[in-house]
Amino acid sequence: RCPHCGFSNNEIQPGSAVQEQGGTYTLTIDCPEDLQRRVVKSEAATFRLEELDFEIPAHKGVFTTLEGLLMSARDELEQSQPQRRLVDAAVAEQVQEFIDRLTKVMEGERFPLHVSLDDPSGNSFLENLIAPKHDPKLEYKLYNRTPEMQRALGLQVTEYELDDDEAKEREVQLDARRAEIAKNNFVVKDGGRVSREKRDD
Repeated sequence: RCPHCGFSNNEIQPGSAVQEQGGTYTLTIDCPEDLQRRVVKSEAATFRLEELDFEIPAHKGVFTTLEGLLMSARDELEQSQPQRRLVDAAVAEQVQEFIDRLTKVMEGERFPLHVSLDDPSGNSFLENLIAPKHDPKLEYKLYNRTPEMQRALGLQVTEYELDDDEAKEREVQLDARRAEIAKNNFVVKDGGRVSREKRDD
């Protein structure tokens, strides 16, 4: 935090390798102390507040608290309100109503709440306030990534990771290629080279 202007940057740069599995935290918030839980939201993670149907998509990585995460989202919405009111007053009013509901959540006027933090990279974290004991409010589940998740993370997708639809599409493409080869009288030579076979006139 800058001692002169008060600016604080809580963004984090990706430094950890992608984990073998993705993971999803789910938390029931039923007191103001829960909003002080520390959270690491990686750039691949999506945060949801179910009661407001509110989602912070995968974008930048941050290290903050749950309250800080919600406050940043609220501040971003508020910053755009003046321009929004000039363009579409009705939309601006709807956004303001949402901002007011979000503010009430942060002020502890609405419990219980249910939030989730889903990270295909497996690099996010939501604090257990009573660690090392089990926290009955907090649950963490690991899962295997889909091929789409693998690609989004820049990982290679192997044949066995393809889902049924993709596997069928791959087989159709191969069948079409085989038919094209047969139609044009191609043969496969040694070393896998494909060439046209001479026809006798």
